[in-house]
Amino acid sequence: MPHLKPSPRAFLALLVFGVLAVGSLLWWLWPPELSLGGDNTMEDVVAHSRACGPWTTRGSIVLMVVHSFLPFPSELITLANDMEFEP
Repeated sequence: MPHLKPSPRAFLALLVFGVLAVGSLLWWLWPPELSLGGDNTMEDVVAHSRACGPWTTRGSIVLMVVHSFLPFPSELITLANDMEFEP
């Protein structure tokens, strides 16, 4: 019986599916006492990200670079940057 080697696309699809499945499971099982706290409003998220100091700016730059390689809506990053750093 011949040995079938999976294609790179199939491997990538399985890898992405696995990462999403594990991330969803961790999000579902995450204990509330370890969350950011607050009411999960936009003001709380902005206050938490501003507390991270210069890492917020670096994270924004990394997200914009990653967007160049992965297809996801850049509007989300743009809106988040607008709320965080203001016009």
